[in-house]
Amino acid sequence: MRQGKGGAAARVLVLLTALAVLAAGCAGPRSAGTVMSEAAASEAAGQGGSEAAQGGAGAGAGSEAASEAAPFTPFAVIIDNERHARPQSGLDGAAIVVEMPAEGGITRYFAVFTKDPGTAIGPVRSARIYFNRLAHLWKLPVAHAGGNRDALADWRAHARYDIDGIYTNGAAFYRDSRRKAPHNLYTTAAKIEEVLAQRKLEARAPAVPLGPAAGGEAASGVEIRFPGGETVTWRAGADGRWQRETGGRAETVEGGTPLAADDVIVVVAPVRPDPDPWTVGAIDVQWEKAGRAWLLRNGQAVAGTMRFTAEGVAFQDADGRPAGLSAGSLWVEVVPAEDDVTILP
Repeated sequence: MRQGKGGAAARVLVLLTALAVLAAGCAGPRSAGTVMSEAAASEAAGQGGSEAAQGGAGAGAGSEAASEAAPFTPFAVIIDNERHARPQSGLDGAAIVVEMPAEGGITRYFAVFTKDPGTAIGPVRSARIYFNRLAHLWKLPVAHAGGNRDALADWRAHARYDIDGIYTNGAAFYRDSRRKAPHNLYTTAAKIEEVLAQRKLEARAPAVPLGPAAGGEAASGVEIRFPGGETVTWRAGADGRWQRETGGRAETVEGGTPLAADDVIVVVAPVRPDPDPWTVGAIDVQWEKAGRAWLLRNGQAVAGTMRFTAEGVAFQDADGRPAGLSAGSLWVEVVPAEDDVTILP
């Protein structure tokens, strides 16, 4: 860390792709013969009609009252973070957001919801095997849109926790006609809860240890440089929360609310290639080997280590003492190298 191509054949291919997606979007079982990459499937499906033509990205805004009628089952959603996906919806209502690198230098979010955010959630994107492993550790059902081959094979072994908008649970998702595929697939907590109400799950919310965190130094924020060249900065806000910037510009969610977190943890974890036939440059983020970390809370940065555990997240300071977190939202930034992190004085 530093301080301080066309033609008839193509038309036939498009037709076959669209038919495969339409068939897979039903609640029937996933067939190995119809599985394709999420990007191709989303592109084909996105050419058709859209529920969002009437509702748009805010179609879930009235769902909170319905969800209160039954116990809420915690779940996670894989959320897009490519440039065309911004501003996203629902991130400000997540209890925990884990941002990890994906192929091509982009990042993707694993957003955990323990209550209805009262808005749409998305854009939803495809699963990666390292997100799957985190979901299994935390025993969380996950909403996603297809995925890499290894991730989809893994979900077949955990079908009760799988909510796939491309192949198995299409009715739980909708397309926003104001955006282009594959950055236009959304869901709502109410739609997810309808799916989960039919399943017997032991889902629970990951926990964070609450309490004081000693041994910190005053910090105005943290700067993170991801492999694709994008810089993410979390700055201390006047309200005591950390405000997110990307490329020097403040980030918001759909509707204009600033994207903020009560606590931010930046942790270093190794990344290795994970070749996939559908995704060029696919990787595996080995978060199980996470080590050196920094906890930002209450205007301070505490150096130490972090681990993802079956209970949730555990942070220890440099002397090995457990450090507590705030009773609020947590963002965990997983980066490949210590030199990608700069604590701002």
